[in-house]
Amino acid sequence: MKQRKLLLVSLLAFLLLLSIVTNVGAETVFINIGTASVGGSYYPAGTTIANVLDNNLKIDNVNLVISAQATAGSTENINMMRNSEMEMAVINASVASQAFKGIGLYKDKAYKDIRTITQLWSNPIQMVVTEKSGITSWNELKGHSVSIGQAGSGTEVLSKEMFDALPGISLDDINVEHLGYDQSASAMKNGRIDAAQMSGGLPVASVLDLFVSPIKVKLISFTDEEVIAINSKYPHWKPSIIDANTYMNQEEPVKTVALFTQFVVRGNLDEELVYQFTKAMFENQDQIHESYKGLEEMRLDKAVLGLVAPLHPGAIRYYKEKGIEVPEDLIPPEYKE
Repeated sequence: MKQRKLLLVSLLAFLLLLSIVTNVGAETVFINIGTASVGGSYYPAGTTIANVLDNNLKIDNVNLVISAQATAGSTENINMMRNSEMEMAVINASVASQAFKGIGLYKDKAYKDIRTITQLWSNPIQMVVTEKSGITSWNELKGHSVSIGQAGSGTEVLSKEMFDALPGISLDDINVEHLGYDQSASAMKNGRIDAAQMSGGLPVASVLDLFVSPIKVKLISFTDEEVIAINSKYPHWKPSIIDANTYMNQEEPVKTVALFTQFVVRGNLDEELVYQFTKAMFENQDQIHESYKGLEEMRLDKAVLGLVAPLHPGAIRYYKEKGIEVPEDLIPPEYKE
């Protein structure tokens, strides 16, 4: 018995040594994926992609270490990518468009090196209010304390676009709070705020939490006129419906607007690496969908829909192999057939 134990220990030691020797000389590559605050949809999405690909993506002579990082959201992700502190990120289309074009938040500081890999999901605006507040429309938010998202987050950018486009109300009409999703949910429960804009892929964890909590909440719909006003000023926003029973006790459908959430990457990342990453995402999409339902819209046939910045050459290579038509405006200048 003792000899068998010694043999087993020796075998394990040999396998460990073999593993070490096999990886000698291999390059270690770290891929850090930026997300947003815990409680929204970006964090579980980025974590799911990181975990699935860290376990399944293998490249010869490369030790890949893939991880997700909680951040303040889309704008911080852009800044960290620009400073080479982050390789990839989940961001919303409004921030991606402003950064690439050098408008809005990025006036005179365009980030032309941003590249996309795929769209991930439709990202609807979700204004949650307490029933106690008596708020039934966006205009009735006037005079109330409303969280529009963490300062510097993509949620804040989207909220500002809503208040900028809507007739009859502006940010000056509300008491603005800058809270993350979990913070917003807690503040609504303790009566500190009356409403919070928590856009994200359905269902959003913090919105789920509010609907099952003792306080009664509801989602506010846009009117047809408000949807037209938003789409006229910001064409990347499209009409959308949150189906009834998406959240517990949400008995009526909610009329809102949505844009696509994008998965982006630094343009200077190696083409082969991004090709293999893109390929692994879609070859393991069933596992990704099972791990996080918010990513079920991430499919090959929808990969290039709603993108607002050029694709990375590595992603284009994979899509062309799979017969996906790539629009001319998504082909970057560095791409070569």
